[in-house]
Amino acid sequence: MAKRSFAITDIHGCANTLDALLDQIGLSQSDHLYLLGDYIDRGPRSKKVLDILLELQRNQYPITVLRGNHEQLFLDALQSREKAVAWEKGVGATALPSFGVSKLEDIPEEYLHFIAQTELYCEIPGHILVHAGLNFEKTDPFCDPWALLWSRQWQDKIRPDWLEGRIIVHGHTPITLYDFEAQFSEKKPVYFLNLDIGCALKQQKEGYGYLCAYDLYERKFYLERNKE
Repeated sequence: MAKRSFAITDIHGCANTLDALLDQIGLSQSDHLYLLGDYIDRGPRSKKVLDILLELQRNQYPITVLRGNHEQLFLDALQSREKAVAWEKGVGATALPSFGVSKLEDIPEEYLHFIAQTELYCEIPGHILVHAGLNFEKTDPFCDPWALLWSRQWQDKIRPDWLEGRIIVHGHTPITLYDFEAQFSEKKPVYFLNLDIGCALKQQKEGYGYLCAYDLYERKFYLERNKE
């Protein structure tokens, strides 16, 4: 089988959905999987999501793991007990029980190490992969870590000359299934694609609740409805 490259983002504790999506695409060791961040929080199975990714690594599947803002919040919370308590009562309130512990510091080291080793962005032929976006007000848009993890509404500042034909593939800002699919039908030049269809937010808005695997070079997408 020829090598394929898939991007998936904003899993947010939806491990059953991730499992089903990987089965749907028939992921093999000849493929490369790019994960664009936000593996934890919101959904009920943060630990299981990380277990799936760690198992892929152990079995030598080619995967590249980027950091999302929720991984950054997790790492920031490790800096002090005060920050840890804020995380435990805030965004981490759904993640912590999935590990079967009551405190952030009791999460096993392998998970802390996995999250700490995540990258902020990735460049591959024809694409820039990032969790949130880029700051095009900088000479070098990669030089703003905050923008890579947190930025929204940056698309109208894109500099096509800097992109040189590359497409920015990202998540972070949920869009409906209708708006997601519209990205592939518009005739204008494509500078970016948002793959976040609010998998863990299915109760919040009509059109949310899907996890997407995007085949970067075949320009095909595969969708799995939330199975949590």
